Amino acid sequence: TCNGVLEGIRICMRGFPNRMQYPDFKARYAILAATELNSSSDNKVAVHALMDKIEFPRERYRLGHTLVFFRAGALGALEEKRDNIVIKLLRMMQGQVFKHIKNQGYVKKRDQRELILVCQRNFRKYMALREWGWFIIIQKTRPLIGLPNPEEELRILEEKANATYGVYKEQLDTKDKMLAENKIIEDDKKALLKQIESEQGNVSQYHEKQADISAQRADLEIQLGTSQDNLAKAEEHRMRSTNETKELEQETVSVKKDIADVEVVIQKLEQEKTNRDHTIKSLNDQITSGDEVINKLNKEKKHISENS
Repeated sequence: TCNGVLEGIRICMRGFPNRMQYPDFKARYAILAATELNSSSDNKVAVHALMDKIEFPRERYRLGHTLVFFRAGALGALEEKRDNIVIKLLRMMQGQVFKHIKNQGYVKKRDQRELILVCQRNFRKYMALREWGWFIIIQKTRPLIGLPNPEEELRILEEKANATYGVYKEQLDTKDKMLAENKIIEDDKKALLKQIESEQGNVSQYHEKQADISAQRADLEIQLGTSQDNLAKAEEHRMRSTNETKELEQETVSVKKDIADVEVVIQKLEQEKTNRDHTIKSLNDQITSGDEVINKLNKEKKHISENS
């Protein structure tokens, strides 16, 4: 009847329509009996221990290699047992929270009651002692306890002022001394600057003289070159004359005379060359001495600039 619905329900009730893997079963239903579930590493032994602990009939489930099989309605019974434990734990947690909240209110009320008693006791003592002479004196002098002594404070301030003024006076004396020394240094600086300016004028004269000497030296070198050219030409002429003596015997006397004259000229030129070399050497010595004077003046100028 009903197209086999009832028969399907009957078959379903006899079979195991619900199934669950061992890790999922342990994670969800460990709350029912955690000790028994962790008692063995074998999944089947651990699940049997859990089911026996909660007195769940074995005919309502079967254990496979990887899955736990349940008959129809068995998984709902497990869920009901689990929900009962979860509700119990939640109620315990709520009870602890309510206990903590109420305990805070109780502690506050208890402290208030004790403080009321302390206030009443102190007020009764005040009413009993408010006209007592010593109590009045104590109340009047209590604000003065711990206050600094004005005379002692004034003495300390005077000592600090004297010490500070002494340092200030010393600084003023040092300032005056430094100003006087600076004035002396300024005067020395001005004198040195004047001396440097005058010496710089002498240096310019040295430079001009050096330029003149260099020009003279260049002219002498040009003249020396010309004399050397003339000497070479004369030597060439002499050689040519010597070669022609064999062919021009009739002109031997005149050629010898010319050769003698040329030799005299050569001697004069060599003497003039020697004199000019001596002049050039003396000019070089003067230039060297002038360079030394210039270097000395530059060092003094640099030394004065660093000191200033």
